[in-house]
Amino acid sequence: MSIIDDLTRVGAFYAKDHFVLTSGRHSPVYINLRAIAPMVRLVDDVAYELMRETPTFPNVIVGPETMGRTLAFAL
Repeated sequence: MSIIDDLTRVGAFYAKDHFVLTSGRHSPVYINLRAIAPMVRLVDDVAYELMRETPTFPNVIVGPETMGRTLAFAL
């Protein structure tokens, strides 16, 4: 099972739609990190996949309030 399947199963992954992010940018995909907050293993899996997909990972990660901080810590 893929990480996308896991996120979809718990209702945290939305695709093929139009989302306006808090930054004002637009995206066809949205992951609701608050939906996975109590699922520590899934947060770790998301962090691992993000790290794996980023060829040159930065030395410092800053996460915004709420789940961004938790995900940054997991990374």
